[in-house]
Amino acid sequence: MEIKNIDQPILGAWYIDEKIGSGAFGTVYKIKREEFGETYYSALKVINIPSDNNDLSTLRNEGMDDVSITLYYKELVQNLLSEIKILNSLKGNSNIVSYEDHKIISNENETKFTIFIRMELLIPLKDYMINNNPSENDVAKLGMDLCNALKLCEKNNIIHRDIKPDNIFVSNNGDFKLGDFGVARTVEKTMSQMSKKGTYTYMAPEVYLNKPYDNRADIYSLGLILYQLLNKNRAPFLPLPPDPIKFSDREKATERRIAGEDIPPLNIKNSALEKVVIKACDANSDERYSTAEEFYCNLNNAISKENKAMNEVDFDKTISPFGNTEIQNTNNEPQSEVKNEQDFDKTLSPFRDVILDSNSPETDVSIPNDKPKKNIAESFKLFFKNYTNFNGRTRRSDYWNLVLVNIIISVAFSVLSGIFGSIAAALLSIYSLAILLPSLAIGVRRLHDIGKKSVYILFGLIPIAGPIVLIVWFAKDSQKSTNEYGPNPKIN
Repeated sequence: MEIKNIDQPILGAWYIDEKIGSGAFGTVYKIKREEFGETYYSALKVINIPSDNNDLSTLRNEGMDDVSITLYYKELVQNLLSEIKILNSLKGNSNIVSYEDHKIISNENETKFTIFIRMELLIPLKDYMINNNPSENDVAKLGMDLCNALKLCEKNNIIHRDIKPDNIFVSNNGDFKLGDFGVARTVEKTMSQMSKKGTYTYMAPEVYLNKPYDNRADIYSLGLILYQLLNKNRAPFLPLPPDPIKFSDREKATERRIAGEDIPPLNIKNSALEKVVIKACDANSDERYSTAEEFYCNLNNAISKENKAMNEVDFDKTISPFGNTEIQNTNNEPQSEVKNEQDFDKTLSPFRDVILDSNSPETDVSIPNDKPKKNIAESFKLFFKNYTNFNGRTRRSDYWNLVLVNIIISVAFSVLSGIFGSIAAALLSIYSLAILLPSLAIGVRRLHDIGKKSVYILFGLIPIAGPIVLIVWFAKDSQKSTNEYGPNPKIN
């Protein structure tokens, strides 16, 4: 039964504005209240018991009198009021639909009841998805927001048992919220054989098979929703777009899922997120996350790792082009030509002190405040200061200055070894070990500069021939050119 008189006030000064949707037990309306020139909106859930006169006739045809019907519907009302009790106990949590008020109206014989539940006005998830194409990060945020709701449920010994897109809402701030606790029951009331409630599409296998279950059933349902959102809005085992879905496809998909068959992998970029979602959807409850907190942490870690990797890629594109990236040339000049030393310094050579030019229109560009270091002492200093990692690029002059210094030191210690014996030899060994890793780093970078793979540094291990090959590779290419790693830093 729907409210037809929209001019009639409800719950005081609230009036029906429009119908939002309807479900098995009732209808949801958008209501409004005006006060001092301001209009306030809320959502009103109206539950009619019985839902229509046919239900009442069915009970009478079964031989029930008015007294029996009254007791029957009172019990049903009491069960549905559990939603109000749960909502009130969870009030104030940002990821659970906020309960505001309620009222119960019955007829004289108490054979018909109308329950009004006023809640905050939110956007249904399905409506939100029509206008928004969620990214992998958005789906993970939905999962984390609902994990926050489930953490509170666990704290209060509540199993929702009907987590599905219809019961997920979105606030104006973009927060995802869990609602409709109409079929939820407390753990202490259902420790034995629990009843089968909820929606089969997102139901955990143990619930469907009438086996004992706990909070991990909610984790499974949430995992299935995340899987569907990441799988082109198709549930596990259903054909992917553009293939249509037949009725038999749904039946078979449900059978395979309930039977415990491993669900297919997801075709997404974030492999860590895929693993988290697949684990949450495991048919064996012991293999799922044991708590919503654990599920939340794994979702958060998956997104954090992906964002970190993306930031590193963006950094490489702008400062350290080791990969197959191209440097944008807005003047349409050949990329093989480096316009001048200053332009080269801005794009490829970060191994010097830099300042941020606040007067420049491109405030995110680092501008060198001095010329590249070219003398032997400065090259040696940079070697231990900045060349000990594998990032950036190195100039040919800096590289050969370092090689020259190391040759001089090695020759000097070799001569001193003949005079002072083992002490000088030991010092030479310690020095060689100290510069091993930095030497590999600068060698790898120099190989990148001339277009050689890093693995070719292994040539250096070949007696006599290896060092000769490396020296030839490093010494040649005196002309400016480009390779798969970008323009060569040939300025001396």
